[in-house]
Amino acid sequence: MNLPVVIVDLKKFEENIKKIKSTCKGVSFIFPVKCCTNRRVLKIVCKNMDGFDISNNNEYQLIKKYQKNKLICSSGPLSYELKDKKNVNVAFNNINDWDKKHGIRINFNDNTNFQESHFGTPISLCNKEIKDSIKYLHFHNSDYKDKLKCEQIYEQIKSIVKQFSNLEILNIGGHLEDLTWEEGIGYLKKIREILPNNINLVTEIGDFLFKDCGVLYCQVIDSKIIDRKQIIILNFSQMANQRWVHPKLNKIYEGTFTTTFYGNSCCEVDTYLANIKCKEMKKGEELVFNNISTYGYQWNNNFNGVPKIKYIFK
Repeated sequence: MNLPVVIVDLKKFEENIKKIKSTCKGVSFIFPVKCCTNRRVLKIVCKNMDGFDISNNNEYQLIKKYQKNKLICSSGPLSYELKDKKNVNVAFNNINDWDKKHGIRINFNDNTNFQESHFGTPISLCNKEIKDSIKYLHFHNSDYKDKLKCEQIYEQIKSIVKQFSNLEILNIGGHLEDLTWEEGIGYLKKIREILPNNINLVTEIGDFLFKDCGVLYCQVIDSKIIDRKQIIILNFSQMANQRWVHPKLNKIYEGTFTTTFYGNSCCEVDTYLANIKCKEMKKGEELVFNNISTYGYQWNNNFNGVPKIKYIFK
């Protein structure tokens, strides 16, 4: 097998979908198309999930044939360009573009517990007329989720939702990849619990469903140890081939050296994984990383002349 290569276990992916749907009742699960446009993945999503999240008209064209009886949502900066808005739940990023036929994207910028975002609109800019008219809300927050952050999100949701008397659908977005499988399920169950029963809860999960589905096989092309710290150069580039992934070094390589893994581009910040305990590795040896997200498949390019990584979906 020529390296590097990523093998994606589609059976495990489908099992993850079925597991979370059977565990989290009263939640609609939609798939962010930007996470993976592979046809086999989209067919599995169509078969098992409630719909799709799209960012623009290009993504809409990819899933248009799957849209029958599916929930389609869009809240990206290019959602305004959609020509078929009647079949899509659009949440406008800019309150100045909003009309009563559609929803709005809300950020948490009014609350200092959260990082500011350029996506969406602060709740403070929504007057009573808007709040009384809105039936569809999309919340945007991309803070790292730990136990405290989740608690803060619960309180923020309770505070905002009660201000919208005619709300029918709440889309809480995604960004569950920081949580373990059990934590992510608990997070969704808690939000469902605090929402009134008449509000449909929607979540956009992509990365989270690919937990432990992707495996990357690669090689060491350079290695050195200085003061018990090991530097390893891999035969691919994080910048070109592996953005937005959450790799874990396979346990068989665990050792005593504090190790940082770098990509093979000419970029100083081409860091793949830092400060990991690893055994001593030599040039030419094989390495395996688990928990590889399909966002790497989407980002895969030839930056700095680096070859693309081969992806096998099976």
